[in-house]
Formats: sequence, C-alpha cells, structure tokens
Amino acid sequence: MNGSFFNLYPCPPMHRLNIKADIGELSQLRKAVESLQSMETKVDCIVSNAGVLLNERKETSEGNEITYAVHLLGGSYLLPTLLYPQLQAAGSGARVVFVTSGGMYRKKFPSWPVAINDQSTEIKGEKIKYDGVDSYCYAKRAQVLLAERWAKERSDVTWVTGHPGWAGTDAVDDAFGDTKKYLEPLRSTWEGAEGLSWLMS
Repeated sequence: MNGSFFNLYPCPPMHRLNIKADIGELSQLRKAVESLQSMETKVDCIVSNAGVLLNERKETSEGNEITYAVHLLGGSYLLPTLLYPQLQAAGSGARVVFVTSGGMYRKKFPSWPVAINDQSTEIKGEKIKYDGVDSYCYAKRAQVLLAERWAKERSDVTWVTGHPGWAGTDAVDDAFGDTKKYLEPLRSTWEGAEGLSWLMS
C-alpha cells in the first residue's frame, strides 16, 4: 500500500541493504527496524520521504488515517525514535532529513483531532470532514514542528527539513489531475532530489 525501503550504505565495505516495510503500518515498521538493528549498530542518516496524498479517507489496519500514519506517525516520529540509539552511535554527523512540502504553507497547524482526522471527535456536533490536501498539509507542517522540537531535545543528532518544490511526480498527477497545470512550472524529480541530497551530507 505505502511501501517504502530502508536503504543503508555503510562503508567500508560498501553494500546496500534493503528492508521493505509499509511505513504507515506501525507493527511492520517495528519489525523492519528490529531486523535492521540486528545487522547494524550505526545509522548515519534517515531520510523520511515516504508519503501519500489521497482524495478519499482511508485507514491503516491499525485504525490510523493513512496520510497522518505515513508522513508523521510512522515515517517521521516512530522510525527516528526507534533508531535513535543507532543515530547516536554514528556520532556527531548523524542526521535525520524530513522531506516536507511547500504545500504546508496553505494551512496553519490545527487542533490535534483535526490534524489526524480523528473520526471519534466531533466539532460543533459534526464529525471532522476529510480533505486529502488539508491532511497532507497538516502532516507536512507537523514534520517541520517536530524537527524544531527535536533539534532542541535531541541535539546530539542533526534534524533538518527540506522540500523539493513542486515536482512532476506520479503523486502530483494522481492528486491534482488536470489541475496540476496551476502548479507549473514543475521541477523534474532530479531537481527536486538535488537539494535534499545535499542535506544528507
């Protein structure tokens, strides 16, 4: 559903290790981290880039709204928390990069029930309505707020956020369809990745 890979490039010797997990499914994420921790004692960099933008509300098997679960709860909060000992072991160069979006500028961060689209909460007697773009914006703004907080509370690791600009991706096509023309000029995926790659170093 929202599959993402851990890619680890330790050296020497240089090798690549892929551990697949659905970042929004927290039980899968925990198992993937346990697998990684059984093989590696250090993690130099985490890039939290797993994401989704939906037009209809969907939940993970654990009952979390998917946008919130993938962007924030699993990919940005739980993953670095579980791997924090390995980040610390990597030393002063360890860093976490949250890939956010300029889309966050559309909205201020709302109340927590609205941000996570909690269907058990009512506002003015009505369930919170779902808007996929708003949910995406809230999750992306929350990544920035989380990085700011952890930069103070977990200062032995570098926490940064960056966004690729509006890039021509399948996700943009799926979310915006014909209206993506209003986002033009779109950047290429390479142009979007360039600055984020710099933040990793």
